[in-house]
Amino acid sequence: MKSDEIKKILELETLESEGGFFRETFRSQIEIDPKIIRTEYDGKRSLFTVIYYLLTDGASSTPHKLKSDEIWFFHKGDSIKIDLIYPDGKNEKVILGDNIENGEKLQSIIPAGTIQSAKIIDGEHKFALVSTVVIPGFDYKDFEILD
Repeated sequence: MKSDEIKKILELETLESEGGFFRETFRSQIEIDPKIIRTEYDGKRSLFTVIYYLLTDGASSTPHKLKSDEIWFFHKGDSIKIDLIYPDGKNEKVILGDNIENGEKLQSIIPAGTIQSAKIIDGEHKFALVSTVVIPGFDYKDFEILD
């Protein structure tokens, strides 16, 4: 299967702000009050959101951070290198993919406030398909692109 087929079948759109292609597949109707969890949220948030995210050959996820925790789940394609800089300054590289016998991860948990970027590792497929869950739910007010 090629990336163009995946884009069509999953009805993915270009993610202008970050790179790649996506479609939100679920947004919880349960809302949480920011006073319960954090004071820095600007208003109520969905309990969680879920997206498909497709990176293609040569594309990358621009360095950014969220005010919410994010979990990535690998589905298909080439492995992805995720570079992380945690709020305490610690750096980590996570390889997301299905080659678990060589240390690749099927999921990666990225805590709120962590700077993250991602790029596919050259392979035969020329794409990587993942899902991400953002908790509390994604809101562009909580998303910061970094230079």
